[in-house]
Amino acid sequence: MSYAIVSMKNKRIFDKVEIQEIYNELEIKIPALKEKNQKKYALKMSKILKKYKINHLVLSGEIKQFDDFKNIIMQNGFDIITGKKLYKVLLKSILQDTAKSMKYGIEKMNVVMLVNEATADNIELIQRIAEEVKSLTIITDNAYRFEQVVEELLASRGIVVQLISQKQSKLRRKHVIVNIDFPNEALEKLNLPQEALIITNSVKPVKMRSSFNGIVIRDIDIYLGKNVEKFRTIELCEAYIYQVMKRIKENEIKFNKSDYKINGYIGNNGKIEQEDFERLGEQFAKKRK
Repeated sequence: MSYAIVSMKNKRIFDKVEIQEIYNELEIKIPALKEKNQKKYALKMSKILKKYKINHLVLSGEIKQFDDFKNIIMQNGFDIITGKKLYKVLLKSILQDTAKSMKYGIEKMNVVMLVNEATADNIELIQRIAEEVKSLTIITDNAYRFEQVVEELLASRGIVVQLISQKQSKLRRKHVIVNIDFPNEALEKLNLPQEALIITNSVKPVKMRSSFNGIVIRDIDIYLGKNVEKFRTIELCEAYIYQVMKRIKENEIKFNKSDYKINGYIGNNGKIEQEDFERLGEQFAKKRK
């Protein structure tokens, strides 16, 4: 077994935890969680995961609201899959796909990347996105960590990447804001353009000003070939295909060779329609004139 998917049972049958092995997947169903029994079932879960030698798990939406349950699971050394790894793998494709939907070329876009951690994945993302767009600006609290990659892009490819702190950020002329690792609270505090495409990976809606007239993509719908109403498809897909020891590009190739595909985008108010993208693309084109 390499991962487990965990949900709550529809009916409470004593305090029994149900376990089912399906190929490379362990399906676990726990009784209804309440504030007072979170620790009990988190400890039971930990024992089960250790028994089956599983380190990674996907939680259904109804379980995610129980913070004590999640914290105990993580404190015991288990990884709760969030979709963030696959989000990075798909980010280049997301930009290309949304540009096509807006009928506004990706090579015309002024993109801002919100990133603080200088991990190997994030460095690779900066390099890959910088090659695709008109301009790339990095907003970070840790500018010194990204100076080397910015210098290398200029020296080797002639690509200029602007590096600024949150306090210096002025985003009025930017088209696309891509959030890598800022918490929602930090993203919401930025002076975001009224008409922009905001791309992030967030279970919860992103609070925007009432005057905001752009698009917020907070979740990616992945076609998996089956009904998975209780789970985020990006999290399940990450469990299915993501390989920790592989680079973003290698995981992207694996995704593209699979039967899975991007099936749409979810905003603060549900599925984002094609007409919404076209409207925003028209606004981008007007500002460019």
